[in-house]
Amino acid sequence: MPKSHREYLEWTPERLVRWAGKSGPSTAGVVEAILAGRPHPLQGYRSCLGLMRLGKLYGADRWKRPAPAR
Repeated sequence: MPKSHREYLEWTPERLVRWAGKSGPSTAGVVEAILAGRPHPLQGYRSCLGLMRLGKLYGADRWKRPAPAR
């Protein structure tokens, strides 16, 4: 199995939701909705891992602030 595929095996839906919960209940809700909205939870992993990347890039304080109204 390719290395990139093996890395996905380290992540479970519970682990993704637990990680999201550290950023707040809203983030956990988004991750749960992403995972529940797919026929199989693995199909939502890329989206959830993308959220993780954004959280690392912008930090927790900026992540929790609401988006400005347009």
